[in-house]
Amino acid sequence: MDKVEYIAKNYRDMKMKLHLVQEKLLNYRPISENSVIQSLVFEKSEHEKVKKSKNHGRSELISLSFREKQEQENQEYLSSLLNTYYCLKMDLYYFEFVMELIPEDLKPLAKDLIYLGKSWTELEEIYEISHSTLAYRRRKILKQIRKCYRWTSKSLELKVEDYHIPI
Repeated sequence: MDKVEYIAKNYRDMKMKLHLVQEKLLNYRPISENSVIQSLVFEKSEHEKVKKSKNHGRSELISLSFREKQEQENQEYLSSLLNTYYCLKMDLYYFEFVMELIPEDLKPLAKDLIYLGKSWTELEEIYEISHSTLAYRRRKILKQIRKCYRWTSKSLELKVEDYHIPI
């Protein structure tokens, strides 16, 4: 499955994910101190287990480690949110742009199939066409979209991990 087919099949879910990520960005809250403490508890230390020196400054080291870890996790979380938002926004924007370029005779069917997510049974009844004709027209729509992607050198490679919403 390439990017065009994936977006065509999952368009409505991707739009929902985009709105969820956008909402997370608009209401961004840094990672809580408890989450950072939990990650520090389960993180393996790279330092020696046994030291020959006394524990001078241990509390200072712990607090510095805590602050660094909190900043790092907040930065990673925000970066992940922004990356997901950017990937979804750009892929959906370009897909919608190309959808406007498909032939006029296929546009209503393409919009019902992809944007509205109507079932094949519904579409067969609405357009009074057979299952095989619907399959042929769907392939024709996707072929036209792929052609536009190739003309503009847009990648058809699918990276589903780009659409993952960080928790």
